[in-house]
Amino acid sequence: MFLIVFILFIGCETVYTKSIPTISEQFSLNTIEIDDTNNGTVSVRQTMYMDQTNRRSHMIADGDLCQGHLEEINRCDAGWKSGWQITIGGPVGTNVSDWSCTNHTLNPNPKDCVFSPFFAFPSNYTYIGIQNITQHSGKVVEVDAWMWWETSPGASFSEKWRFYTLVSTAIPARIAKIYTPKVGFHLWHIDFLNFVSGAPALSLFNAPKGNTCPPATPGVAVARVNLNGIVLFTSNTDTTGSTESTTVTVYNKTAINIRTVGQRLLSELDASKGIYHTNSTVWATETSSFHIFATNATEFCHYHPRDTVSTTIQGTGQFHVTYSAPIRIAANDQFIIPKESAHAFGPIKGGGPVVVSVMWSPPAGYFEGNVWNWYDNVTIPTSGCVDI
Repeated sequence: MFLIVFILFIGCETVYTKSIPTISEQFSLNTIEIDDTNNGTVSVRQTMYMDQTNRRSHMIADGDLCQGHLEEINRCDAGWKSGWQITIGGPVGTNVSDWSCTNHTLNPNPKDCVFSPFFAFPSNYTYIGIQNITQHSGKVVEVDAWMWWETSPGASFSEKWRFYTLVSTAIPARIAKIYTPKVGFHLWHIDFLNFVSGAPALSLFNAPKGNTCPPATPGVAVARVNLNGIVLFTSNTDTTGSTESTTVTVYNKTAINIRTVGQRLLSELDASKGIYHTNSTVWATETSSFHIFATNATEFCHYHPRDTVSTTIQGTGQFHVTYSAPIRIAANDQFIIPKESAHAFGPIKGGGPVVVSVMWSPPAGYFEGNVWNWYDNVTIPTSGCVDI
C-alpha cells in the first residue's frame, strides 16, 4: 500500500510541472523596482514600449537610480536603411527643455541593432507552484512562480531568482533576486504593471516634445534590446562582471547611474568656449579612485604615475600609444595602462564625443567633504605618442 501511494504521489507532482509561458514581444508596461535590502525603498519606476517585430523600443525611467528622468529610444524599424538612438534626460525638477540629449546613428542590421527575445529565461528554471504576492500598492495577486540559479558573466558565485506571471496567463507579474552570497549586493524585485500585449502605437516611440536634440554623431552606435533593458537599474553593483552595468553603488551611499553622469558631462562640452574635456569623480578609497570623463578632442601625449583602467561607456575612441598605430576602443571595451606609460586618448577621426570611466590606482586625489581635490601629479606631459 505504501508503494502504491508513493507512486501516486510522484504522478501528482508531475501534473504540476509547468513551463514559463511565451510572453508577447510587442507590449507596453509599467514597472516599479523595490530595493528589498534597503527596507523596500522604491529605486526607479519605468514605462516600456517594446515592438520587437517592427524593431523599435522606448524606455522611460524616473527615480534615484537614474538621478532624475531618463529616456532611451531605439529605432531600427524594419525596412529602414539607417536607424537612430536617442538618450535624453535630466535631474529631478528640471524641464524637458533643459534636458541633455544625445543622438546616435544605428545600423538597422539585426547583428548591430539586436532585438533579442525580451522575456528570455535560462533553461534550468523550476516551477514552484501557485502563490500570492503583494504588489507595492498593497494589492494581492495570484501568480504562477518559477525559480532558478544564475551565474552572471565573469562571476564566481550563483544567485537565486524567481519570476512570476498572473496565474494561468502569459502576463508578467514580477522578477526578483531572492538570494545572493555576495556581501554588499542587494536583493530586489521588479513588479510588472499594466501589461498590454500588442504593438504600441507608433507615436509612442517619438522623442518627447520641447527638447532639441543635436544631429546624430557620425559614428555608428550599437543597440541591444532585451530584458536587461528593464533590469537596467539594479539597486547595486551586482553586474560588476558585466559590461552592461550602468550603476555604481558605494557602500552606504545612493547608487549613481553612470550613463546619466555621462549625459551631463557631454552637455557641458563646448568647443566654442574651449571646453573639450569634462569629468566627475564617483568614488575614492585609500587604494583607488573612479572617475567619468567626456571628451570631444584628443589629449596631449602624457603619462600617469599610477595604473589606469579605462572603460568606454559611450561612443568610439582611440588611444595613441608609442608602440603602434592608434588603438580603436569601442563602447564596453577596456584598455589597461601601466603607470608611466605614454598615451593620449580622444575620439576616432571624424567621430563624435566619447564617455569613458577611469579607475586610477593609487587614487588621483582625495575628498574633503563632498569636494574632490586632484593631486598635482595626475597627468604629466611627455612625447612619443603616434599620430597626434
